[in-house]
Amino acid sequence: MKKRRSQALRVTYGDQVIPVTVRFIDTRRFTLTVNPDMTVRAKAPQSATTEEVTARLEARAGWISQKLAYFERFRPDRPTQRFVSGASLWYLGRQYRMKTVDGQGPAKLVGQFLQVPAGDEAACERKVKEWYRERARTQFTHRLEVSYSAANALLKIKKPPLVVRQMVRRWGSCTSAGKIILNTDLVRVPIHCIDYVIVHELCHVRVHGHDRAFYRLLSSCMPDWESRKARLESFIV
Repeated sequence: MKKRRSQALRVTYGDQVIPVTVRFIDTRRFTLTVNPDMTVRAKAPQSATTEEVTARLEARAGWISQKLAYFERFRPDRPTQRFVSGASLWYLGRQYRMKTVDGQGPAKLVGQFLQVPAGDEAACERKVKEWYRERARTQFTHRLEVSYSAANALLKIKKPPLVVRQMVRRWGSCTSAGKIILNTDLVRVPIHCIDYVIVHELCHVRVHGHDRAFYRLLSSCMPDWESRKARLESFIV
C-alpha cells in the first residue's frame, strides 16, 4: 500500500477558516504547530483517516486561532503604496524614486529613478508592477541557480521548478510536490535576504515541517540564516 505524504485540510473556528498542511509519517503521535509566518502544520500517523485528523484539528481550533492572533500582533502594518512621481520604491534593498516621463513603453530604472510613462495612477501602477514581475523572474531564477549550486551537496535534491506570484502573507512556500513559490515583493529586499528565503524553501523540499531536522539542515546550508531572517523581517515593503 502506497504511503500518503501530505494533505491540505481546513479547520473552522467561528467565521475563521484556517488552512492546515498535514504530513503523514511513521509515528503514533499527532503533533500540531503554528508558526510565526502564520502557517499551520500537523503530523499524523500513516494509519489516521482524514476524518480522524480533521476531528483532532477541530478540537484544537480555538488554540490554533489564539496562536495565530498572537503572531499577528507582531506583523507590521503595511503602508499604502502610491504610484505617483516622487513615490518611494524599493528594489534589491535599495530605495529609488518613481519619476513620470513623457513617452510610451515599459518602466525602466535609470540611476536613482524608476522612470514610468506618464498616465493616471492606475496606469502607472500597472507599469510599475509589470516591471517588478519581470525583474523578480530574472533575479529569482538566477538566485535559485546560485543557492541550489551552493547547497545541493548537502540537500541532494533535484532542482525544483520555480513559480513567481503575488502572495499576501508569505515571502515563499514549497508545495508537497517540491515546487518553490516566491512572492514578487521579495525582489524589493536585499539579495542576501532573497537567498535566505530560497534556501529555506529548498530545505523544505527535503524536510516539510519546521522541526529540529529542518533547522539542522537549514543551519548546515546557511549558518547565518538567523541574521538574514532578522534583516528580512525588518523590511516593510
